[in-house]
Amino acid sequence: LHDGRDDDTPVIAQMSALFLDFALRAQGAHEARGLAPEKARLAARATVARLWHRILMQDYLPRLCLPGLPKPAADRAGPRDVPVEVSHAVLRMGHWMVRSQYTLASDAVPVRELLAGQAGIAQKRTRPGLENHWRIDWRQFFELDPAIRPQRSLSLETGIAVMFGSDFALPGGLQIHSALVQSDNDLALRDLARSIDGGLQRVSALARRLRPLRARFPDWALWTAAARRRLVAGWFAANGLTPPPPLLRDPPLYLYVLIEAGKGPARQGFGGGRHLGALGSALLARSVAAAVAVAERALPPPDPAHALPDFDSITTMPALVRFLTT
Repeated sequence: LHDGRDDDTPVIAQMSALFLDFALRAQGAHEARGLAPEKARLAARATVARLWHRILMQDYLPRLCLPGLPKPAADRAGPRDVPVEVSHAVLRMGHWMVRSQYTLASDAVPVRELLAGQAGIAQKRTRPGLENHWRIDWRQFFELDPAIRPQRSLSLETGIAVMFGSDFALPGGLQIHSALVQSDNDLALRDLARSIDGGLQRVSALARRLRPLRARFPDWALWTAAARRRLVAGWFAANGLTPPPPLLRDPPLYLYVLIEAGKGPARQGFGGGRHLGALGSALLARSVAAAVAVAERALPPPDPAHALPDFDSITTMPALVRFLTT
């Protein structure tokens, strides 16, 4: 389903277009195998859904989550909605990973100009070399060509990137020290506020829920209140701050997840700036696994007579791009 907000940036818009293209190709392939157009359309929807599930489980989670975790298993039943602890805290780590500028292709208008609006775009397109200013060369983002190094995200320990168009104001009575952020943008405060006022479970409660993992990962700082206090106190000290006692006792989930994703031994549950740490990884992996399990049960069972091996073998975003562009 198209979301109008996808048109705000060329990356998201064209990412959506990749899946739409895949859906149309899948429908055509099902029709070529004898399905009527309406049945082919329904079969293509299931093909796309299963593709997305494979990418989530086999590409997205391994890139974001701490290596060495057991295969994620759904730990809840019921609605497919992602828990608020993930949507309002863990997934907001993506705001720390976004760069303020990207190269889309060798002949592209800079992203900053595209985000500023369409004024003058028609004139820009008449300039030699800018005819394809909106087109993305996916080699700039995925491992597709050894000669081109993809643009990586920011490390999860570098501070929040400058974002565009934020006008969030903190609720009355909620105060967060300005030194907690490394830019003058209020998006970091928005994220911290959402992780406080959204009815999220406490870090201590989530740690208790994950205790079955303790036998396999006994050295994680997550397990004891004293280790969690040292982790948070060390982060404050590294930034020249004195932590308020309430933050030491039980920090906001969003803040703890970001601190845990920073530098430190993986054995103790740190992400090293490249992955989420122990708590963030476990919450994200289990929640996505649960949502995928519910969604899979809602799909019609696969029909071997109408299998599409070339489509069903795709498990990663780079493989999807190759399939659609080569």
